[in-house]
Amino acid sequence: MLTLEHVALQTMTNGGFTWARSKSNPLFGFMVATPGHEKVIKNWNGSTAPIASFVAENILRVAVSDSLWFGSWMEGGDLYLDISENITDRGRALEIGRARGEISVWDCELGEVVYCR
Repeated sequence: MLTLEHVALQTMTNGGFTWARSKSNPLFGFMVATPGHEKVIKNWNGSTAPIASFVAENILRVAVSDSLWFGSWMEGGDLYLDISENITDRGRALEIGRARGEISVWDCELGEVVYCR
């Protein structure tokens, strides 16, 4: 079952997690962040409260789309939350990432960062 506790644990254990509509970690495509839908929690202590708040603020946006997902990842002790779009074509994902000013996108199949530049 997909719970906030599961999201927090997976984020802390694996460095990140992607979820939407009772599904997690898409197996294909490229995750490209959507502008204006991100949050950074400095020195995150593992609490589910900021994740719950972010989900509550954005649940309708994600729930009505087949391509939007919630994403979380850790870097330097900080928690990053965003809404990302799953785009199946690599070239298109990189093009959209560049247009949105993104540094990179996430390759779901290979489980690695792909730089836009």
